[in-house]
Amino acid sequence: MDEENGETVPGQINELNEAAVPPLDGTLPIASKVEPPKELLDRVKELEEQQQNLPSAVPLNDDEFNGRKRKRRLLFGAGASVLFAIAIILAIVLGVTMRRTKSNRTVPTTLAEPPTPTPTSGDFASLKSLIESVSFDGGAALANRTSPQSKALAWLERNENLQEYPDWRRIQRYVLAVFYYSTNGDEWTDSTGWLSDQDECEWLTFSFEDVCNNDGVFLELAMVDNYLDGTMPVELALLSDSLLTLATHKTMMRGSIPTELGLLTNLEFFSIQDNYFTGTIPSELARFTSPNMFFFSVMQNFLTGTIPTELFALPGNTDVWKLGLYLGHNLLSGSIPTEIGLASNYGSLSLAENGFISTIPTEISQMTLLESFWLDRNKLSGMIPSEIGHMMNLNVLGLSQNSLAGPIPSEVGLLTNLVQLNASANDIVAGMPSEMGMLTKLEKLILHGLGLNGTLPSFLGNLRNIQALDLSNNSLTGRIPSEIGDCLKLAGLRLGNNGLTGYIPSDLGKFGLLTHLSLGTNALNGSVPSDLTNATKLSSLDLSSNNLSGDVPFGIEKWQDLEDLFASNNALSWVLPTEIGLLSKLLRANFLNNPIRGPLPSELGKLGRLEQLAFSNSTQLVGPIPTEVGMMTSLRLFLAVNTSISGRLPSEMGRMLNLQNVLTESSNLSGAIPSELGKATRLVQLSMSRNLHSGSIPSTLGKLINLEDLVLYGNALTGSIPSELLLLTNLDSLQLYANSNLTGPFTCPNFIEVCEVSCRFLSECRVLE
Repeated sequence: MDEENGETVPGQINELNEAAVPPLDGTLPIASKVEPPKELLDRVKELEEQQQNLPSAVPLNDDEFNGRKRKRRLLFGAGASVLFAIAIILAIVLGVTMRRTKSNRTVPTTLAEPPTPTPTSGDFASLKSLIESVSFDGGAALANRTSPQSKALAWLERNENLQEYPDWRRIQRYVLAVFYYSTNGDEWTDSTGWLSDQDECEWLTFSFEDVCNNDGVFLELAMVDNYLDGTMPVELALLSDSLLTLATHKTMMRGSIPTELGLLTNLEFFSIQDNYFTGTIPSELARFTSPNMFFFSVMQNFLTGTIPTELFALPGNTDVWKLGLYLGHNLLSGSIPTEIGLASNYGSLSLAENGFISTIPTEISQMTLLESFWLDRNKLSGMIPSEIGHMMNLNVLGLSQNSLAGPIPSEVGLLTNLVQLNASANDIVAGMPSEMGMLTKLEKLILHGLGLNGTLPSFLGNLRNIQALDLSNNSLTGRIPSEIGDCLKLAGLRLGNNGLTGYIPSDLGKFGLLTHLSLGTNALNGSVPSDLTNATKLSSLDLSSNNLSGDVPFGIEKWQDLEDLFASNNALSWVLPTEIGLLSKLLRANFLNNPIRGPLPSELGKLGRLEQLAFSNSTQLVGPIPTEVGMMTSLRLFLAVNTSISGRLPSEMGRMLNLQNVLTESSNLSGAIPSELGKATRLVQLSMSRNLHSGSIPSTLGKLINLEDLVLYGNALTGSIPSELLLLTNLDSLQLYANSNLTGPFTCPNFIEVCEVSCRFLSECRVLE
């Protein structure tokens, strides 16, 4: 979960393998201790937590009420970790902790209780009177025929079995109908069963278990990715006696959160994550007083204002499940309140990606049961408080992308249960405290983009469970310690953009799980050790911008999973071996600014997935471009600038239909430009200047409708300039000068910004407007 995403370009390296190493960045909380059953995985993707309660509904008996909660908690616990892993919701598997006694809770008292229904007979007037008696507005909305309430009442009146329904059932169906009309139910992605005469307990909801109890009382309202284009109706609060789950995840809902939802005091699971809700978080939601409340999420909306301090006093039953409170990815502002210390029994708390501008309160020391804590991507300042050492149950800590300063406190070493730590992109200076060597459970340590200085500490060798280590973009110096070879579980190691010196340790070859290795932009020297080829799972290798030299390491054919090889800006004198053709997954190979030697092997043609191949300033790279390159049908970039490559440009390059950039400047290519290049219609840049090309410019180049740059100056081209070039309406630059016998007439069209075609010798060049 890093903070930098984007495509790989020559000289850069992708992020750590997120599949092998779960991301940590404060975006979506990801941490699970339980592998969910396979049968839940399919249901999890379309399941989302929702909750509803029925004020005048038949009450649940204690055995059914409590037994059902235990069952649902286990199901939601396993499922939610998967939801977050795929960007849906998390933290339920970990549990989410919070326990506060009622005597210490501060709860708003401004909400009125739901109205008491008036008993009805069978006629419409009595039905309307019933609905009016429970309406929060006294039935005023019923007077508007286009309102969801009026439509719901009209629908209820037409119910085939209306006379058989008791009043609580009529209210229940009315509430669900209002929800349907308030969210434009006719446009839902799936509205199976809704507003039919069948039992509402059989209407579609995305729940793990039965929506109702045995008496038909509605317990769970859950919608996921179902295009609920509308607002949350206050009428849901009429289900206050029964609703346990209210979840509308990724449903396009908008508007404000009704304060009346605070009447749903039996809720255990509340999530309106990933919608378009605006306004403030109502403090009335702190009336969710069920001791079994275990999930509260308003993440990924557009909520503003400050955090209602009352939310930090929500109850929870730590003997069953810890409460998770997720307020991240909104537009909340102000300070993080000191009342955060009231959340002493929470299991997870996310405040990430908001606009908080305060320091981190020292009261965090009271959250001793907290397991996951995300503060990433805010505007927090000050130092990381030493009181953090009291949070000894922490598994996940996200502090990245803030303005935190000072050193990392040594008390971090007390967090011996820590599995993931991300404090990247802050103003933290000094070295890493030696106490961090006690974090032996650590699997992911992300400290890039800080001001860390000094040498790489040898205590890194104590982190035997580390899977992802990112210390890039700091000011670290010295050698890579040999002790790092003891971290045999490493899958991602990023040490780039520092001032590291010395050799690449051969011990890195011990990392049988290593997929990503980034050592670029340091001052490493020596050769690339052949032992490194024993890291056979390597997918991305960045050695660029060092002082590396020597020959290609023996055994590169063992890198069967390699996709990215970045070695630019070194002194590597590699002769590309024929075994390079065995790297069948290779996507990008960058050898810019290296003295690469010898011919290009014909085995390059076996790299059917290769997208980028780049050489420059390789004056000892000789011989022709092998015709087999025509089999590299995925290639987008071919760059060979300032080399000694000779011979003709292969006509087979016309088969490379994905080609976008061909640059062969300042080499020794000769012969005619192949007309077959006109088939590579995705070409954007064709630059072959300062070679020995002869013959005429093929008229087929006029078919390259996406071409923006055509640079052929400094060759020996002859004949007339083809008029077909006027068809290249996307052309920005046309440079044909300094060819011996090119003739016109050719008038530069206005759409070409740079058009240089007229002179024969560089000393005579002029630009034709």
